[in-house]
Amino acid sequence: SFPTAILSGVFTVPGDGGADGCDGLDFRAIVAALAQKGFDGWLVMEAEQDPSQKHPLTYARLGYHFLQWAAYHAGIYAYAELDAQLLEV
Repeated sequence: SFPTAILSGVFTVPGDGGADGCDGLDFRAIVAALAQKGFDGWLVMEAEQDPSQKHPLTYARLGYHFLQWAAYHAGIYAYAELDAQLLEV
């Protein structure tokens, strides 16, 4: 089930590394493809995980900052004060 998969770490927030140290999905490539198609809408991220194992706000922020990073590198996000550490590849 989806809840069981979430609890076992099969899929986690973008930037967390997933169960085996890989995100499972290449979010940077996904965001880049959206940019190439002229996408100018919202990017929405959900941080669903076991709150007894991972702090919800910490993981919501992780996903948010990762999507900022991916959007910046795709050329669709130009936030002037983006943390320099997020820009490192």
